[in-house]
Amino acid sequence: MSVFINRLPIGALLSFIFFSTSLTAYAESELEKLERYDRVSARIIWEWGKGGDVTENGHLVQLYHESGLANDTSFLGVIYRNLLWASDPWPETWLIGKKPKPITEKNWLHFKQTDPFQYAVVKATIIFEIWNYSSKMPSSAFALTTQQAVNQLEALEHEMVIQGSVSSAAWVSAQLGRIYDDIDPIKAIEKYEYAIPYLKNIGSKDKRKVSDSLTKDAALRSVARVYNSLNMHHHALVKIRQAISETPLEWREVTDYSSEILALARLGRFEEALDKTDMLIEMAETKKLANSQEGVNENFLARLLKLSVYTHRMAPGDKEQMRVLLSQLSELLPEIGLYNNDILIETVNLFSVAVNGTSDELRIAEKQYLNTVSNSDFSNTDWKVVAYHNLRRANEIQGNFVRALENERLSHQAQLELNAQHFETLGDLNASDALLRDIEMVNLRQVKVEQERQRLALKAQQQQGIILILVAILLAITTFWFWQRQRIVTKLAGVDSLTGAMTRRSLYSWYANTNFSRSTNCAVLIDLDHFKLINDQHGHLTGDEVLTCFSNIVQDRIRKTDKLCRYGGEEFLLMLKDSKKEEAELLIDDIRERLKAHSKWNTTDASLVVNFSAGIVETNTHAKLEALIDQCDRLLYTAKSNGRAQTVVGSLRCSS
Repeated sequence: MSVFINRLPIGALLSFIFFSTSLTAYAESELEKLERYDRVSARIIWEWGKGGDVTENGHLVQLYHESGLANDTSFLGVIYRNLLWASDPWPETWLIGKKPKPITEKNWLHFKQTDPFQYAVVKATIIFEIWNYSSKMPSSAFALTTQQAVNQLEALEHEMVIQGSVSSAAWVSAQLGRIYDDIDPIKAIEKYEYAIPYLKNIGSKDKRKVSDSLTKDAALRSVARVYNSLNMHHHALVKIRQAISETPLEWREVTDYSSEILALARLGRFEEALDKTDMLIEMAETKKLANSQEGVNENFLARLLKLSVYTHRMAPGDKEQMRVLLSQLSELLPEIGLYNNDILIETVNLFSVAVNGTSDELRIAEKQYLNTVSNSDFSNTDWKVVAYHNLRRANEIQGNFVRALENERLSHQAQLELNAQHFETLGDLNASDALLRDIEMVNLRQVKVEQERQRLALKAQQQQGIILILVAILLAITTFWFWQRQRIVTKLAGVDSLTGAMTRRSLYSWYANTNFSRSTNCAVLIDLDHFKLINDQHGHLTGDEVLTCFSNIVQDRIRKTDKLCRYGGEEFLLMLKDSKKEEAELLIDDIRERLKAHSKWNTTDASLVVNFSAGIVETNTHAKLEALIDQCDRLLYTAKSNGRAQTVVGSLRCSS
């Protein structure tokens, strides 16, 4: 080479050096332009106001034109204008005016040579945004678009792997995870978990780039959301806390903590969830003091999260806390500037009526809420899943568990419809995968003899595998049957066969192993009035029906923490945790009214009205059960002596 250079004329050598320097300068200018266009595009996509008003976004329009992107006909100009065209919230109305020139393969090749990572990021983003917009199409068209997007992104991911660009492949894999989020959660987890170790942390707000739409903390939040949807809340908690630790303080928002609070509430760790929401409210109040719109929005969302914790817990006193929070949310509503404000307004109104209004008022609020949500940007199936779930919680607050169950059924039905749509999409993807596998098998076949030998060997292995699987399944079924039978036997031993209430022995066992002294509790001894007369006049079958009916009414009315025991004959013992005597008396009065309202019986044509007497003892100590029952019995005797069909209340206190 040195000999060749020595023989070159001086002029040619100088020309060669000058041309090489020009190429270097050109490459540097392309990188600088790419950096500028990327930052400008990222800022426009992230900051463009949802209303699309050019006046509101005038500074971004000015930035767009000053950057040179508006009139650049180079490959970078064409690609980044297509990126803006594909991205929400559609700023191209003011920035471009008409659909940009399509991107050619030559444009992509030039971009890839300039910066492979940015090439992968921008190309994957355009593919994703086109797919994301197609979610508003009919399910068949959406399935086809999903298949195309997945194929394109997998090809791009494979391209980056072959090139050895791990960070680029990881970024594309995370984008694939976003598509799989709803249609195949397991596949989404696989893609996110593969990508997370290689994704970058988000940078500062003043140096935002297009690649910042998918950073390590964002992927961790997404995978936490998927784990929550699969009820894997422990996994979700680990991922969301890692996401928060990876997020700089300047980027943290209240919504970043929503997956953590949901996981804590579903795990029954309500105190942790409430402490976290209190921290978020304090953080939001600090922002509000700065008189920022962000502070008002954060303040509202933090209180909304705290309200959701109380609606999950539904403990004594929580309804009053909901009332306070709903009052605060109502005051903030006129000030918030969030996407789908109308839905938030109706959501607050729905739960306000659930807490403060009547059942008739709740029916009206439900109709208003459904009308608003059905006219939102959500798909027909998506909004039904969420809306009917919220209606279930509203009815639970009012104690209307029949309507709550019906709304939960409607939510479940909507989820099944959504799953069916996703199955249709997955079916197309799986069909494509099967075709690719067949093509690969054809390419791998070599000689006929070798193929036959491998087929026979594989068949023998499959038969052995099937036998092993069948044996394993048989063992599993047998083990499960024995375990289930043992559970049923154990359960039946502690349950009265006629009424379904606890037996006296199982109640004594429960009481010996429970802490019945943390707060005020009540024991109630109940005796059905004139039960012997019912047996004598109407027969023992009617007597049995009366006992069963009474037990069903009580068990439908009490909480899971309360226990009902058939103490003997027509006597029942009811243990109420965390209840004061006033609350217990109201409960007994309600049960009495329900029993009296039941006048038609299957075993007799007579119109039979049944009543009972009760003795209530309030206690704040873990007294001996015999002492509690003895005190209840005295009060019950007083109720019987005073004419039956009444309740007598007393107390049993610890000596201080």
